Amino acid sequence: MKPGAKSLWWVFLIAGSIGFATAIGIHPLVGYMSFPHLLPAYLGALAFLTGMYQLWKPVCRADADSERFSDL
Repeated sequence: MKPGAKSLWWVFLIAGSIGFATAIGIHPLVGYMSFPHLLPAYLGALAFLTGMYQLWKPVCRADADSERFSDL
Protein backbone atom coordinates (compact mmCIF):
# COMPACT_ATOMS: atom_id res chain seq x y z
CA MET A 1 0.00 0.00 0.00
CA LYS A 2 1.15 3.51 -0.69
CA PRO A 3 1.79 5.65 2.39
CA GLY A 4 -1.09 7.96 3.04
CA ALA A 5 -3.61 5.82 1.17
CA LYS A 6 -6.17 6.14 3.95
CA SER A 7 -9.14 5.48 1.71
CA LEU A 8 -7.67 2.17 0.52
CA TRP A 9 -7.08 1.12 4.13
CA TRP A 10 -10.71 1.93 4.96
CA VAL A 11 -11.96 -0.02 1.94
CA PHE A 12 -9.97 -3.07 3.04
CA LEU A 13 -11.27 -2.74 6.60
CA ILE A 14 -14.91 -2.39 5.55
CA ALA A 15 -14.76 -5.18 2.94
CA GLY A 16 -12.98 -7.60 5.27
CA SER A 17 -15.29 -6.79 8.16
CA ILE A 18 -18.39 -7.34 6.04
CA GLY A 19 -16.99 -10.60 4.69
CA PHE A 20 -16.06 -12.07 8.06
CA ALA A 21 -19.21 -10.77 9.76
CA THR A 22 -21.47 -12.40 7.20
CA ALA A 23 -19.45 -15.64 7.07
CA ILE A 24 -19.46 -16.01 10.85
CA GLY A 25 -22.78 -14.30 11.50
CA ILE A 26 -24.87 -16.58 9.29
CA HIS A 27 -24.04 -19.65 11.34
CA PRO A 28 -26.18 -18.81 14.41
CA LEU A 29 -29.09 -18.02 12.10
CA VAL A 30 -29.01 -21.49 10.56
CA GLY A 31 -28.23 -23.15 13.89
CA TYR A 32 -24.80 -24.50 13.01
CA MET A 33 -22.42 -23.40 15.78
CA SER A 34 -19.80 -26.16 15.65
CA PHE A 35 -16.63 -24.61 17.09
CA PRO A 36 -14.22 -26.76 15.03
CA HIS A 37 -16.11 -25.73 11.89
CA LEU A 38 -15.92 -22.02 12.77
CA LEU A 39 -12.37 -22.02 14.15
CA PRO A 40 -10.72 -21.24 10.76
CA ALA A 41 -13.07 -18.28 10.30
CA TYR A 42 -12.31 -17.01 13.81
CA LEU A 43 -8.57 -17.34 13.20
CA GLY A 44 -8.90 -15.65 9.80
CA ALA A 45 -10.82 -12.75 11.32
CA LEU A 46 -8.19 -12.42 14.04
CA ALA A 47 -5.37 -12.45 11.49
CA PHE A 48 -7.21 -9.90 9.34
CA LEU A 49 -7.80 -7.51 12.24
CA THR A 50 -4.21 -7.91 13.43
CA GLY A 51 -2.92 -7.05 9.97
CA MET A 52 -5.20 -4.05 9.66
CA TYR A 53 -4.07 -2.82 13.07
CA GLN A 54 -0.42 -3.15 12.08
CA LEU A 55 -1.03 -1.24 8.83
CA TRP A 56 -2.86 1.62 10.54
CA LYS A 57 0.18 3.65 11.61
CA PRO A 58 2.36 3.34 8.48
CA VAL A 59 -0.55 3.94 6.09
CA CYS A 60 -2.90 6.31 7.86
CA ARG A 61 -0.71 8.10 10.39
CA ALA A 62 2.64 8.29 8.63
CA ASP A 63 3.69 11.82 9.50
CA ALA A 64 7.43 11.38 9.74
CA ASP A 65 9.56 9.92 6.95
CA SER A 66 10.82 7.19 9.29
CA GLU A 67 7.27 5.90 9.79
CA ARG A 68 6.57 5.51 6.09
CA PHE A 69 7.16 2.49 3.92
CA SER A 70 10.36 2.65 1.94
CA ASP A 71 10.01 3.39 -1.75
CA LEU A 72 10.74 0.36 -3.89
